[in-house]
Amino acid sequence: MTSTEGTDVHTNSLGEPEDEPVQTDNGPKEGDGEVPDQDAVELPSPGEHEAAGLAGAVLAEALRHRGTIEDPVGSNRQPFGAQYGWNGVAWCNIFVSRVGFGVAGDYDLLGKFASTVACARWWDGQGRFGHEPRPGAAVFFDWDGGRRIDAIDHIGLVVEPLANGRVRTIEGNAAIPGKSDGVWVHDRSTRFIVGYGYPAYSGAVPLTKAAATQGRGDAATASRGTARAPVGTPPPFPGLMRKGSTGPGVLALQRRLVQRGWELDADGEFGPVTDRVVRGFQQDKGLEVDGEVGPRTWSALWTTPVT
Repeated sequence: MTSTEGTDVHTNSLGEPEDEPVQTDNGPKEGDGEVPDQDAVELPSPGEHEAAGLAGAVLAEALRHRGTIEDPVGSNRQPFGAQYGWNGVAWCNIFVSRVGFGVAGDYDLLGKFASTVACARWWDGQGRFGHEPRPGAAVFFDWDGGRRIDAIDHIGLVVEPLANGRVRTIEGNAAIPGKSDGVWVHDRSTRFIVGYGYPAYSGAVPLTKAAATQGRGDAATASRGTARAPVGTPPPFPGLMRKGSTGPGVLALQRRLVQRGWELDADGEFGPVTDRVVRGFQQDKGLEVDGEVGPRTWSALWTTPVT
């Protein structure tokens, strides 16, 4: 049952009773770089990482709580725990759950969890746990730098990926220099990120279980999802790409394939999955099926109808 403060059992979105979540040190870590100016952080500007629609609403809801701190300091007591029905405990996941509730009016969007491990298992069980930072996604951390779900320490929300290999996040139950635990924006090193949970935002392409967990494009099955790709003028051709290629051009290729409804991780590495997807696209469009992305295949990604 859903509990109020006291001795009642606290049940999460998996229908499991939860123990009191473990408190960890969620402050800045070595490699995170400088803490961003809290007052200057806004929603991503229109462009590659624009957060629109429901994702934008989630980030706006999270950012409006920026600066909320525990009262008394160090007590783990804050308004999100009071609303959730479990106050005075580690609350990073409670914050994320309450942000989802504040936007959707229920816990379906971001889950109802106090435990970060249980929350990550929930995303993974839906085939929505992957390795690409997307605005509005849940982001899971292991401060020991591991990659196992059962070792996750902390959760936040992705504001936007940064060009320097870090990810801008907003997190509850995390400190910044000179401030106590509260809701703050961080620029986190990907070294500590286990993975991401992708909410069912309007227009989002759902991940298959295989595609979500394959990590580097080497073990998933190429398949089709829901298309959301308008036809238009292609961006400049980045050069010939084939299996083994890496870099921004490959990342743009993968993202466009995802927009067209193909299910794969966009990780900037042209692995076996990307090769299979490219060949499937070429066959679908009557192009030479060679797995190489030259000018004709690149142009077709933007100019041919989604079928």
